[in-house]
Amino acid sequence: MNTDFPDSSPAFPTGGDYGTAFDARECAALAWTEALTLVASSQVPDSAYAEVSEQFTEAEIVELSMDIVAINGWNRLMGAFHAPPGGHPVA
Repeated sequence: MNTDFPDSSPAFPTGGDYGTAFDARECAALAWTEALTLVASSQVPDSAYAEVSEQFTEAEIVELSMDIVAINGWNRLMGAFHAPPGGHPVA
């Protein structure tokens, strides 16, 4: 992973505009993450699947998708309880 991400960036980039901070595989994973995260408001675009399937095997896409679903689930659960990020100790 290229770690030359600009320090002045106010937030993580979205909408597929990742610049040169990430390689093609990482960009595909980020686009897939964004598509699955926003699935409640829109369907996953065929282009997102096409991009991720060029970079990952089917098994890797399943594993990546399960990771995305798990993290999104935890984010929603913590949001429901108004838990601040980093608000509890890691076991």
